[in-house]
Amino acid sequence: KPVAVDQASDTPFEIDVTGKLKAGDKAELAVRITNPGGDYDWMDYVPIVWNGVKIHGGRCVGGITGKGSLNALDPVYIDDGFVMNKPDPRTIEVRTTIRNTTDSVQKAELATCVVEEGADKKLVPATETVELQPGDNVVSRTITLPDAKLWDIDSPNLYRLVAQCGNDVKEQTFGFRWFAPEGIGENAIFRLNGRRVRILSALSWGWWPTTGIIPTPEYAAQQVATAKQFGLNSLFFHRHMGQPLLLQEADRQGLMYHGEPGSFVGGSHSPEGKAIMKERVLRMVKMFRSHPSFVFYDLINEQWGDSKDYAWYQHMVEEVHKADPTRVVALTSAWGKQDYNVED
Repeated sequence: KPVAVDQASDTPFEIDVTGKLKAGDKAELAVRITNPGGDYDWMDYVPIVWNGVKIHGGRCVGGITGKGSLNALDPVYIDDGFVMNKPDPRTIEVRTTIRNTTDSVQKAELATCVVEEGADKKLVPATETVELQPGDNVVSRTITLPDAKLWDIDSPNLYRLVAQCGNDVKEQTFGFRWFAPEGIGENAIFRLNGRRVRILSALSWGWWPTTGIIPTPEYAAQQVATAKQFGLNSLFFHRHMGQPLLLQEADRQGLMYHGEPGSFVGGSHSPEGKAIMKERVLRMVKMFRSHPSFVFYDLINEQWGDSKDYAWYQHMVEEVHKADPTRVVALTSAWGKQDYNVED
C-alpha cells in the first residue's frame, strides 16, 4: 500500500499510517529512494529537470540519512517543542505544539520542567490545563532562571526541556544564551551574552568519507573538535543542509554554526520548485531552532547572475523569521544587492 511521497530532500518527514496497520499484523516498510541527479562538486545553484519541472538539485549521493521510528500516538500528542531564547539570556519562552487529531475541543494536562544536563534536577516544574482546538495548538510559557549557567563557546552548559501531555513525553536540549547583531548600518557587531564576538569560521562542504553526505557520530565529534583546535569558533554549512548530529556535538563542545539549505536558487525556477524549497527551508528551521550552537540562517551563498527573484526572497526571509524570530536571517552571505530590503 503506497503511503507517502516526499520531495523535500535532506529533511525529516512524517507519514500517518493510521488505518494501514492493524495490531497483530506483520508488516514490512519498503522505502524507494529516487535520486534524479545533482552534483559531485559545489554548483548547488543549478536546477534539475524532473518530470519536465525544474526543481532544486542535490548531491549525486542518496540514501536514508537519519533515524526512523514507528510511533503509536494518542489522539492528542506533542508535535514539537521550541525553546526560544531571549535578550535576557537567562529567560526562555517555551512554545509547545500540541496536535489534537480529533474533531472536537479537548482538555489536557501539560507538564513542563527544565532539567540541568548531567544533574537531573528538575527546575521550575509546572502543570497547566490547556484547551485544545482540533489541529495544532501552540502553548507558550516564559521561564526565567536567575542562576542558570549560560551556554558559551568556552562553557557550553546545557539544559533539557521536558514536556508531557497525557502519555506523550518530549525532550529538547537547549542552552541559556543570546546571540544577536547590533549597530546595523552604523557600527555593526555581533554579541554573544552581551559580549562582543567576532565570527571566526570556515566552510563545511558536507562531503563525508564512507557515507558521502552525512557524518558518522565519530566524524561529527571530530569535525567540531578539529575546528576548535584550529582556533575557530564557528563553522558554516556551505551549499548544503547540515544535520542535527553536528549541532548536537557543537552544543556539547561549544562551537557556533551558521548555514543555508543548499540549492535555494536552483529550487527557485518554477512554482513547484519553490513549493518544495519552502518546505525544505521551514523543516530546516524546525530542526535547528532550539540548538544553542546554531546562530543564524543564510538562504543563498552568493547572490549573482539570475538570482534576482526579490519578491520570492523577501517572502522566504519573512517565513524563516516567522518560524524562528530569535535568530538572524540573511538572504545571502556575499554580494547582496542594495535594492533588496526587508524592514524587520
